[in-house]
Amino acid sequence: MTRAMARVLRSPADQRALVHAGMDPYFNQLTGGHGFYWRLKRFAPTCPVYFAYGRRKPLQLIAAEWADTLAKRPANRVVGCDTGHWVTVEAAEEFNRSVLEWLGRDELGRPSVTL
Repeated sequence: MTRAMARVLRSPADQRALVHAGMDPYFNQLTGGHGFYWRLKRFAPTCPVYFAYGRRKPLQLIAAEWADTLAKRPANRVVGCDTGHWVTVEAAEEFNRSVLEWLGRDELGRPSVTL
């Protein structure tokens, strides 16, 4: 599966060097370290979340309804950028400006500092 995803994402890496172990930290976090899909945990953040994603990313692993749920909380920020996977590289100025503006807000989403 790792190599198939790399092909879809047009990874420049040597396909022979790609192994599933590189994805284990993410998968183990989602499954509580048990490694079974049926043990996936629901992620329900208890603190403000900044979530940026690329709208042109060939493979979206985050469900739209999850992003919509995040966006309903005033202290959270969900930003869809016109990029692929590397939002911080492909839209650096937009990303940095958005993060700085978000960091200047309180837990209710109100401006708390002047930038």
